[in-house]
Amino acid sequence: MASPPKASYRLSNLHVNLFRNVYLISTDGSLFFKASSMQELRIYRQLAMAHSQLLSFVPSLVGIYKCKEDALDLIMDLSGDLCSVDFGALESLLAMATKCRTFNCHEPIFTALKNLHNSNDTHSKIYFMDLKLGFITFPLGAQQSKIRSQEAKARDTTTSTHGVRLMGAVLPARSRTSTTESVLLTKTEGRACSYDDILAHLCTLFPDRRSLGQLVARLQALSASLLGECLHMCGPSLLISSTHQGQIDNHASHNALPSVFLVDFAHTYTRDQAVALCTDRHILSTTASTTIAACIESLSHNLQVYHAF
Repeated sequence: MASPPKASYRLSNLHVNLFRNVYLISTDGSLFFKASSMQELRIYRQLAMAHSQLLSFVPSLVGIYKCKEDALDLIMDLSGDLCSVDFGALESLLAMATKCRTFNCHEPIFTALKNLHNSNDTHSKIYFMDLKLGFITFPLGAQQSKIRSQEAKARDTTTSTHGVRLMGAVLPARSRTSTTESVLLTKTEGRACSYDDILAHLCTLFPDRRSLGQLVARLQALSASLLGECLHMCGPSLLISSTHQGQIDNHASHNALPSVFLVDFAHTYTRDQAVALCTDRHILSTTASTTIAACIESLSHNLQVYHAF
C-alpha cells in the first residue's frame, strides 16, 4: 500500500464542506478530514479486528495530521494494519495535541479518511448531505446539563420523531437561472427542516429513478450491516453524497452516483462500555445499533414512497 501524502494536500487546495466545521474535503474528493477522537479510533480498530461488514460503509483511515500554517503534516500513519497500531502512543499523542472543530486556529489535529469519492472527472460536481442519526444525541454518561441541552435542541426537530436530522448540506441548484451551482444548508436551517423536507432534499441529490434506487439499496445494506453489530451509538452521522455529471435540472439527463458513509463514532460504545456508563434500559435500547438500523431502514422506505409521488 502506498504511503499517505505528507504535505501535498494543503489547506489552499481544500474546501470546507457543509456548515464550515468538522469536515474538509480535498478538491478531487479523495480525502476527507475531521476532528480526531480517541474513542472513534478505538471503534475503527474493533471493526477492523472483527472484519465487520460495517467497514464497507466506513471511510478508510489514512492517518493523523497536524495543520501547520497552510499545510497538513502527517504525524502518524494509520493506513496499514490498524490492529498493529500502538494505541498507547496514539493516545499520548492526541492527549497533548490541540484539537478543534474548525481549522482556523493554531495547529489543530485532524484524522484523514479516504475513499469518500473516487471521481477524477473535473467536470463532475460533488454534493453532500449530513444527517445526524438516532433519537438520542448526547453521549452516555453525560452531565445533566448536557443532556437537558441536547434534549431541548432535539425536542422540536425530526430527531425526536424520526431519529434523523439534517445537519448541513451542499445541494445542486435546481434552476438553470440560478446564479450559483450549489445551495448551502446550515445546521440551523436543518433543525427547522421537516422530515418531508429531508426526503425532498435527497431527491434533489438523486433526481432520477436509477440513482435514487442505488441510494435506497445502499441504505438498506447499511441497515442490514448495523443489525449485525452490538454497539451503542449516540449521534453518528450519515454522510450521503452524489457525483453529478452534466447539467442538473428537471429536464436534462444526468448521472448522479451515490455514496453512503457512516461517520463520527466519537460517542459510539461497545456493549461493555455502554452498560458501565449507563444503567437506563430505555437509553440503552434507544442507542443500540439495531435502533439506528431501523432509522435508516425507515428513511430508505419513506424515500421510495416520497419519490413515487
